[in-house]
Amino acid sequence: MEIKEKETIDEFEVPDSVQEIFDNRKNQKLISIFRKTKSNSIRLGLFIATIILLVIYYLLPVSRVKGVNITGNVYLPDDYVQNISRVSTKDIYYLDIPILVEQRLNNDAFIQSSKVTLESGNVIHIDIKEKKIVGYRYEEEPMLLMSDNTKHVMKSDFLDIISRVPMITGFENDDQTRMLTTAFKDVDRSIIEDISEITQYDLGYDAQGICVLMRNGGYFIANYRSLPMVNKYYELYNYLKDKNQCIYADDSQDTAYAKACPWDEAPIEHEYWLDEDGNPLTNAYGDKAVVHYYILKNGKYAYDMEGNKIKIPLNKQGFEEVDEDFEEHYEAGYYATGVLQLP
Repeated sequence: MEIKEKETIDEFEVPDSVQEIFDNRKNQKLISIFRKTKSNSIRLGLFIATIILLVIYYLLPVSRVKGVNITGNVYLPDDYVQNISRVSTKDIYYLDIPILVEQRLNNDAFIQSSKVTLESGNVIHIDIKEKKIVGYRYEEEPMLLMSDNTKHVMKSDFLDIISRVPMITGFENDDQTRMLTTAFKDVDRSIIEDISEITQYDLGYDAQGICVLMRNGGYFIANYRSLPMVNKYYELYNYLKDKNQCIYADDSQDTAYAKACPWDEAPIEHEYWLDEDGNPLTNAYGDKAVVHYYILKNGKYAYDMEGNKIKIPLNKQGFEEVDEDFEEHYEAGYYATGVLQLP
């Protein structure tokens, strides 16, 4: 009996349909790899092109700052402001980021605020607002006093400021300096420039009186509270018949009067408000509170029912609290006891 050997299969025969699936998947994979490679190549090409363009832009003069326009400065020279900003015509225009330049400017002791903008033609515009300078005085070296209660050594960059702001004498301790500079917050810069000297002057009732010598030779006498009235100096000065008289600002902050300057008149004995122990009362600034009386429109004093002159009362801070309707209330009899008593 003849035994037949089994036939061996050397290769596994794959149906055409299955082979086609394999081929499709292989093709799709190759296409995916190609697309990915192509996308990366494009990105790399764009990146390299961008770098090349930036390098070319950097090397070209068109990339530089063409000019720096500075406005708003009154005392600070353009060169000083530009040095603080660290902006120059050597800079790349778009690398001078406005917010960063503003931070550098605002950190300067003499600059209150700033606004930086990029303008056409590669021009950078810097607009600043300076802190208000009250005046200068000599300590160990010239010092500028600012209205924000700071003081700074006068730099050589702007020594010409001395000719434009007043010299200050007195007010040497920190508290007096603070009250003086604070009092100037509401004084116009143009008026400050018209002041030649500011001197601490003992008025008898106020050891810290403020004597202001204007550049036209006139004098204005005030205290910390009434100093802003100096804004009306020229309006008041024009009404003076005797230009040798001084203009005094009243504590009410809205009235002023003219009379002989304190160094030209005999000393006056003032009447002061007293506490229960007989000691003079002082206001919030530490000045003795002087007694003033109500005066009627006819120029005569107003009296209560007992024949005493009616005093202008003080508030809790030691300042006069004037009754704006005094005449009306007085005629109605509301001041019969010497103090206002409304029904």
